[in-house]
Amino acid sequence: MNRGIHHIGLATHDMESTLDFYENVLGFPAVVCETIELEAGGAIRHAFFDVGGGELIAFMEVNEVDGVSADFDTGINKGLGVGGG
Repeated sequence: MNRGIHHIGLATHDMESTLDFYENVLGFPAVVCETIELEAGGAIRHAFFDVGGGELIAFMEVNEVDGVSADFDTGINKGLGVGGG
């Protein structure tokens, strides 16, 4: 049995810079990059990068979605109630 993770999902406020960094600096190819238009308004951009070994890292950029603040915290520490590292 092969054990591992399928993907890790994170958030970004700037998908263009995220794409540039992960593809051009780290060399991880984007294998999916799509925009999901929501019926209620707004959009979610979604990108998956191949980090090797069958594993992926994914980012979502939320734009003008009701109930999601435009300046939401993308950091994992605050969401988990953990101090900055």
